[in-house]
Amino acid sequence: MSGRKSRNKGARGERELVNILRDNGIEARRAGPAQRSGSANFPDVIHEGYAAEVKYRNSISLGAAIAALEQAEEYREPGVTHYAAIKITGSRLGWHVIVRVGVLIDAILSASVSGKRTYKEIVGSLGNNWFSWRVAVVDGFAILPLDDWIHIIKARG
Repeated sequence: MSGRKSRNKGARGERELVNILRDNGIEARRAGPAQRSGSANFPDVIHEGYAAEVKYRNSISLGAAIAALEQAEEYREPGVTHYAAIKITGSRLGWHVIVRVGVLIDAILSASVSGKRTYKEIVGSLGNNWFSWRVAVVDGFAILPLDDWIHIIKARG
């Protein structure tokens, strides 16, 4: 894919993710080209306390997904949770998020002590036994559907 087509496809994915987050009550925005030109380590999408690297591709390997997360983690801002948001275009899989397992556990636990919900209510809102079929854990990385990640973000408050 040529440089311009690749950039346009990436921008389309970033806009789609921002719109999904906004539709779910999360104020998100794309990092503009001016911000990115000043730093190679600026994320694609940012929202309160979060930085996301977006990959919008026909296919992606686990190694490339992990590399996307590592790219997001290069953004060194105190108190920011990093994740990679991935959509395989042309498939029915939809958007997925990859985070380190410890980050996922911390997010769930902090949501449970935020005073808004208990751990049981958070997990229950995601469906029965959601860990058994909604999250894949591979080599210390967790992959989960974006809608589950959004539930966790919103529960954290």
